[in-house]
Amino acid sequence: MATFPLYQGLHAPDKPNASQMNMGLWFERYFHGYESDFSKVNQPARTRWLRDLNQDVGDTQVLRQKTEAIYQMAHAHCGQAKVYRCTAPFVTGMGNPHPLENGFTWHPTLGMPYLPGSSVKGLVRAAIETAYEGDDQPALLQRWFGTAEKGNVAEASGCFIFLDALPTAPCKLVAEVMTPHMRKWYEKGGKNPLHQEVQPGDWHSPVPVGYLTARNLSLQFALLPRAGNAQAVRELEQVWQALDYALQWLGAGGKTAQGFGTLKLDPTIEQERQQTMQKAQAKQVEEAAKANMSPIELEIHQCLSERTDPNLSEIPALLNALKAGRWEGDTKLAIAEHLKAQMEAAKKWKPETKAKKPEKDGEHQSTLLVMRWLKGESVN
Repeated sequence: MATFPLYQGLHAPDKPNASQMNMGLWFERYFHGYESDFSKVNQPARTRWLRDLNQDVGDTQVLRQKTEAIYQMAHAHCGQAKVYRCTAPFVTGMGNPHPLENGFTWHPTLGMPYLPGSSVKGLVRAAIETAYEGDDQPALLQRWFGTAEKGNVAEASGCFIFLDALPTAPCKLVAEVMTPHMRKWYEKGGKNPLHQEVQPGDWHSPVPVGYLTARNLSLQFALLPRAGNAQAVRELEQVWQALDYALQWLGAGGKTAQGFGTLKLDPTIEQERQQTMQKAQAKQVEEAAKANMSPIELEIHQCLSERTDPNLSEIPALLNALKAGRWEGDTKLAIAEHLKAQMEAAKKWKPETKAKKPEKDGEHQSTLLVMRWLKGESVN
């Protein structure tokens, strides 16, 4: 039975369950891989505790609602939101204090890995500093990020707002292990480089260190120009180009030198969103048009929208509805008049026929039917 450093009377489950709890809270607050007296971390227990985190995390519905709300908000403020998919393992926050010796950055409410807006801003700035060769680089840094220099400089706001990059779908947590052979050199080499235990060499034994990564992670990045800044609106696409370069070639999060944290734009998500937006716009146009329709026009519109065969044109669709007795009285008469006008415009109104067998002339027979409806006759 594990021992927890909690107040008496408080209990926590022995193992995490991603479907029932916030995994970030578990990771940050419920580590129990200590010795019984809490004097130090028990190495085997620490390994077992970390492996218990190998689970799928994230609520699909909650993530969809969150990212969609940010997507709509970004577009409402002249900004954009795009989804990028990790092409390699993702880890961030390894420098955060934790008994594992390697922390992890969790979104406080979603309980999933994410990339803070400050890190997104830093990525774009790093891309400009390392890859942009224009003479106006200092002016660009000043305009986009508020300062051209780093360090002890006056704080200022740039013309862009960088939102947190949030996950769009569940991902998988995977425990990894690294085995540094020269741990003492990295920890103490700068203070005592001549000591035998510190100097790098192949006589040191590797010390396995566990850490947590995310796989199959998709993140939505959102960028907004500051209100009232017309130049920022014009330069928004350039910022996206810098971010795209940074995500593909510099990487986000930790261990980027080993290839971690590379992301590529997910075109399928953007296509789906464009289709959804087009459908929403078409629906708005349709609703606006319906608001100006007469009652008869609304009846016709409703009839046509209920067609089981979308390829069936208006004239045969209305003929079939009239034959089926869909309308009566004045409504029936008005729609018959509309049908006559449509047939005349299409040159299908044939009160007379030269066919040897008039019953075989479809347009003529349809015309006779409409004429009888216009006279108020019933048609069986």
